[in-house]
Amino acid sequence: MRCSLDRGPSRCGLHDVDSIRCDQRNMDKKKIAEQLKKLNEDEGPVTDELRNYVAAQTKAHKAILKSLKDGPKSVPELAAECELPTDKVLWYVTGLRKYGKVREIPGRTTYPKYAIMNAEAE
Repeated sequence: MRCSLDRGPSRCGLHDVDSIRCDQRNMDKKKIAEQLKKLNEDEGPVTDELRNYVAAQTKAHKAILKSLKDGPKSVPELAAECELPTDKVLWYVTGLRKYGKVREIPGRTTYPKYAIMNAEAE
């Protein structure tokens, strides 16, 4: 008897599709862990400098997104509220905009205003 899993993800009676998917996810995690271990051996561990940089960037992104939940704001307004330098806030907002986390509000103002995307507000 041939298993229908060969033809697609339908239930065949021989296998539980959900447990197979779970096993596959666990195998993927193991494979990723092995690749990371090999990368660590080849390149060395991640430096504290890089860890601190990424942590600061993540903290800034969260602060900016939290601030934008209150409504649209300009870069100077975000910088004042998040207590970050304006140039850094502009850099972070540009990245958040590029990856679809925030959008620019159309209008004629001295500084463009940015708002959080609908999916991020929830």
